[in-house]
Amino acid sequence: MPEPQAKATAGQIMASGTVEDSSGEPLIGASVMVAGTSMGSTTDFDGNFSIKVPSGSKLLISYVGYKPIEVAAGEHLRVVLTEDSEVLDEVVVVGYGTQKKTTLTGAVGGVKGDEVLKSPVANIQQSLTGRIPGLATTVTSGEPGADDVTFWLRGAGTVNGTAPLILVDGVPRDNMRVIDPREVESISVLKDASATAVFGVRGANGVILITTKRGKKGKLEVSASFEYSIQEIAHREKTLDSYTFALLKNEGLRNDGIVSTDSRYYSEADLAAYQSWLTGDPTDPVGHPNTNWMDVLFRDYAPQTRANVVLNGGSESTQYFVSAGYTYQGGMFNVPSKDKVGYNANTNLNRYNFRSNVDHQISKYLKASLDISSYIEKVNKPARSGDNIYPWAYVLRPTTPGPVTPEDNPYPFEYNGQLSEMAPGMLVVDENGRNDPSAYGNLTRTGYEKQTRAGVNVIGNLILDLSFITPGLSTRGLVSFESKANTYQFAAKDYAAYYLDRTQEDYVWKLADVNKPEDGELSPARAHSQAILSTFSGI
Repeated sequence: MPEPQAKATAGQIMASGTVEDSSGEPLIGASVMVAGTSMGSTTDFDGNFSIKVPSGSKLLISYVGYKPIEVAAGEHLRVVLTEDSEVLDEVVVVGYGTQKKTTLTGAVGGVKGDEVLKSPVANIQQSLTGRIPGLATTVTSGEPGADDVTFWLRGAGTVNGTAPLILVDGVPRDNMRVIDPREVESISVLKDASATAVFGVRGANGVILITTKRGKKGKLEVSASFEYSIQEIAHREKTLDSYTFALLKNEGLRNDGIVSTDSRYYSEADLAAYQSWLTGDPTDPVGHPNTNWMDVLFRDYAPQTRANVVLNGGSESTQYFVSAGYTYQGGMFNVPSKDKVGYNANTNLNRYNFRSNVDHQISKYLKASLDISSYIEKVNKPARSGDNIYPWAYVLRPTTPGPVTPEDNPYPFEYNGQLSEMAPGMLVVDENGRNDPSAYGNLTRTGYEKQTRAGVNVIGNLILDLSFITPGLSTRGLVSFESKANTYQFAAKDYAAYYLDRTQEDYVWKLADVNKPEDGELSPARAHSQAILSTFSGI
């Protein structure tokens, strides 16, 4: 029931009326909104509404399955909504066929390929987030090539896992991440038992059906697209400057009852040197630095590009859809150039997609189709996991020099009791935690890992139209072949690290680990795996 309205005041009127369908039946719960605002109400059981609105306003009236209409606000209005045939006649892929929304009884959600393209992401799985009711998504990593999405359809349906069954053009696939979004015609999500019954126990956690685009009769159409987007860290905390950190460190020691002569305290001279950063003229930038490790380890943004070329057309008997796509996703880590370390230490992804869908009408009752799709995905990342880099950035102290020794370093290097000039560009670690791994060292000095993933999928369909027996009857045979291969290339190495010993009056650089006086050599390794899958089915 609409809420009781107060008596109209100056400059306002009381709009009222009835909302009906084309047959004169009242529409219960129709939305009545003041155009351009969030003010609104709904119709009652008799289709009536009453709402106080500013004079001269327009009302936007809508109802599911009907075309919305905008009318001038007034009293005793009679509004007739007409059915939206495009929405009601929309075809949804369900199980092994299609069905109009008007006859749909199961819980099925869907999204068109054009909607998927609105999300500028490298992983098509992420484009479903927030678009389909009942579908929850979780992403635990934003690293290129490792950003798989966990799907939850109305919670967990079994104790053996939560992943829904994924079918692309009727063939089960273990992952949809590598699909080019421009190849997708529609995505349907089957959520309840009535919608997934035809899949048996495999559909216990729901089913995601992906239908790729087909060729259309007509002249050859060539379309091309190019997208460039920027990625950034979703939440980037502001870190303390070295002077504030030193003050709080001293305060913490005092609160713990530690005497002021303890070596862990920052002296007045130390505090003065750190405070000089606030004036823009630091007195000892190497010995008393102000290091922002978030800026050291991460970029402000990373680029991402998507390019695609599509050929579409065909004759009365043969139609074709051909697509070639390229996706690049850059990494967020701030690393030195390949010329300096000898390899690319950042994360990145390069993916190449190809699809060819061909349909041929062999005879009046017999139709065949051949779908060929493939991808090559190349992923690069540091030899040691980058998962810990982000949390490390918060525990590294701003009072630690680094990440490498500077060109204008004023302090000598001590090794085996001998002093010498410290070379610039040497890796630096925290003097109090020098036995812990260096975040920058793990990122840039431990080697790299390259992974090449490739796959080919071929689907052959033969459809026999049996409408000469009874209208709507047909049978289909499907053969599918899939081959996947993964190649891993590793190259690992150790690194030498140094710390600035500030326990003496004269500061000196020392090796963090005397057993590693210099960087190690890269040790390459290689591994390969392959899997072949075949599917035969008839409907």
